[in-house]
Amino acid sequence: MFAGTLALALALGGVVLGATPAAAGGDACAGPPVTMRIEKAAAVAAGGAEFEVTHALARRVPIVPDPKGGTTSDPDEIEELTEKARTTNLALYSMYLADFRIPRRELKSFGFAQIEPEPGGTLAVVTIVPKRRKGFSEGDAVRDGNLGYDTTTTFAPLGLVVESTGSEERDTFTDVEGRVKILSLDDDRICLDMRVELTRDGDPVAATEGVVSAPVVRATDSFFFR
Repeated sequence: MFAGTLALALALGGVVLGATPAAAGGDACAGPPVTMRIEKAAAVAAGGAEFEVTHALARRVPIVPDPKGGTTSDPDEIEELTEKARTTNLALYSMYLADFRIPRRELKSFGFAQIEPEPGGTLAVVTIVPKRRKGFSEGDAVRDGNLGYDTTTTFAPLGLVVESTGSEERDTFTDVEGRVKILSLDDDRICLDMRVELTRDGDPVAATEGVVSAPVVRATDSFFFR
C-alpha cells in the first residue's frame, strides 16, 4: 500500500532534522541531478540536508468526484467513468524523487504504484491534490486543508513520504507545514518548488525542500480515484 497512502492520510515519523538550504527561484526549473533537502529521521534515518536526486518522475492520477459514494460493477457506468477520467483536468500529482532509477512502467500501470527503494537508496514522494474541481494551474500553491468537492476517497491535499532501505515501519505525524508551488505544468512536464515539513506535536518528522522538474507519467485511464 505504499503509493496508496500518498492519496490518503500519510504516516511517517522521526526526530530533529538538519538545516534547510535556500530553495531556487522559479526560473531554475531543471531535471536531475539536483541537490535538495530530503530528510527523515527515525529508527532508520533517510536522506539529508543536501541530498542528490538523480531520478525524478511525476505520476498523474485522475479524480472523478463521487458525491453519492459507493462503487459500481456496471460495464456502462465503468465506461462512462473511465471516459471522464481520461478527459478531466482534475487530477493529483505524485512527484517521485530518488537516488536510483524509478520504473516508469510501474507509474503507468493500474493501481497504486509500489516503488520500493533499491538497496542503499532513498525515495521521497510528494503528493498534491487540487482543492478545486477545475484542477491545477501554473502558479498554484498547495497547502494543507480541505477540498472543495466531495469524494469517496479521503484525500490529504499535501502529503510527503520518505523511504529508505530497511525503513519499513511508518511513523506518525500530526501536522503538515509548508507548501508546494507549481512553477510550470503541461501534459509532458511539471516543475515544483517544494517546502514541506511533517511534524509530530511540534517536533520535526520529515521534510523536503527544493525545485525540480520531471516528466509527467499518466496512470492508465482505467485507474482513477473517486
